Amino acid sequence: MPSPLLHRGLAGLLLLGLATPGPAPALTLPTLRDLADPVPPGGVLTYRVTLSNEGTGAAVPFCFNPPPECISLGATCSNPPPSCVGDESSGFVCQNAENEGANCGVGTPPTADPSLCTQRSEGVCSGGSNNGLPCDAPNGAFTTDCPGYNFRCVRSFNEGDYCGSDTPPPPHPVPEFCLANPTGICSGGPNFAQPCTAPHGTVTAECPADSPPPTTTDITVVLPILTGLSFIDADNGGTSDGTQITWTVPPLAPCGVPGTPKCPTLEARFLVDPLVPEGTVFQNQATATDQDGFLVSGKHRTTVARFRLRGLTLSYPPTANRDRIVYRCLFTLLATETIDPPAEPFGLRISDANGTIADLTLPAGALVQTSAKVVRFRGTTGGFRRVTLRNVSPGHYAVRALAVGLELPDIDLLDVTVELTLGDDVLGHPVRLEERRTGRRYVAQRSTSTTTIVSPPTTTTSTTLP
Repeated sequence: MPSPLLHRGLAGLLLLGLATPGPAPALTLPTLRDLADPVPPGGVLTYRVTLSNEGTGAAVPFCFNPPPECISLGATCSNPPPSCVGDESSGFVCQNAENEGANCGVGTPPTADPSLCTQRSEGVCSGGSNNGLPCDAPNGAFTTDCPGYNFRCVRSFNEGDYCGSDTPPPPHPVPEFCLANPTGICSGGPNFAQPCTAPHGTVTAECPADSPPPTTTDITVVLPILTGLSFIDADNGGTSDGTQITWTVPPLAPCGVPGTPKCPTLEARFLVDPLVPEGTVFQNQATATDQDGFLVSGKHRTTVARFRLRGLTLSYPPTANRDRIVYRCLFTLLATETIDPPAEPFGLRISDANGTIADLTLPAGALVQTSAKVVRFRGTTGGFRRVTLRNVSPGHYAVRALAVGLELPDIDLLDVTVELTLGDDVLGHPVRLEERRTGRRYVAQRSTSTTTIVSPPTTTTSTTLP
């Protein structure tokens, strides 16, 4: 039986196969995304619809069965590609992703679309003396953040088994400990994900190819206008009748797969009514129709708020002066607010009705520009150890902060306020904590009190019509 890693290596292909069973139509499932989440009341919500034609541009299927290896150069930074997990009844969400927990299901019934999940900016050490601690490197990379050794089998029948030896010293890998997979998996075609016995990369009769039909008609794309949104504009000739936006695009050439152009996108901007209360969730779907029928995108959800909390943990180890704080969030600036992180001080304050729990600051210039949209701080002493501020889109930012070597006061109240200081701007939001491990850890509670505004229900199913 093929190993779990072999299956994960084909996860994206498998999901595509489930979304388009049988002979692939020229138009495959459209995707709907927003360019910023959350959006504040009175802010601008931009939707992007991406069309795709993966059927006519698919590569010739082959037997996917790479040889095993013994990874042996030491502990690595584990930051694997994000995955889309779940099922048809409960839906699909992003896991091991920057947008952890975001909806990544497409269609009705939903199928998983891993492309909606964003790669994490930081990972954790796998193996070695810093196992489980944060690291800043690509997945599987060896870094000084992760000292020590870790010998493991990959792409093998005994996936993940230890494959090192201390005899003779020093510790070294033994590739013979990793057993080859007896079978592979077809990379595409009608036998996609079925077992095959040829060597890796071999085109074999066990994995035949599809013969997709040609595209001969224009494609019509429709996006509903939800209650609480006012249409501003749309690109590529999109027009509004007051209830929906409609685009008409020419037949698609093959796109979205290796060796083909990038697939076309359609964007529309909407103004969020200032009276829409924070916590409201807009849920929308796009429909694309061509000669074969129609396909419906996954349900995409956008929250109306200044902040979207991704995580807050306050840890109290038994050793003195070893308390730590981990904080992650998304926030959106108002039209009147501007920030210049490299030139301004940065602060994180946590308080309750009894007073301040933690008040951490960085002076102006401490956050260093590492790319066009990212600033970072790396410390070596107590206080802020790592801070990352990423400009996701205009006025929309993601924050990751780790503070260590702290002496936090005991927490008596579980309702706290988190404030971010960015120059002259102080942005705050409430958080409800849950006590864990008999007071050794406090974790942010996920809020479920939201109002959802959805697109008009459809009486058809998300499938290609005869």
